[in-house]
Amino acid sequence: MTFTAGSFVPINNAGKPAKQLGRHWPHNLSVADEGKAFRISFPKDACGADRPDDTLVTVQPTNGGVRCHIEPTAKEQRDRLKTALERHADRFALREAPLANEWRDS
Repeated sequence: MTFTAGSFVPINNAGKPAKQLGRHWPHNLSVADEGKAFRISFPKDACGADRPDDTLVTVQPTNGGVRCHIEPTAKEQRDRLKTALERHADRFALREAPLANEWRDS
């Protein structure tokens, strides 16, 4: 069973908040800057959890917004990360917050 989720967040100057999201977590998570996107790995045992595998989050600035994709191994991890990403994106968007996050779960 998969629990992925994706969203598109409309925002002006999408590169700035996407870059801030990608640079926010390297002190305690594995973050790969792939040039056009950031891939953030949340460990399966983060915060005392016991999940089957790590969760991968991709944050990609595009024309007119930021795309986020969550690839978790547990539904509750997907839901927690959606909330965390929304909260951080709002914080980094400054004047444009609160942002309109429209998640699509699959």
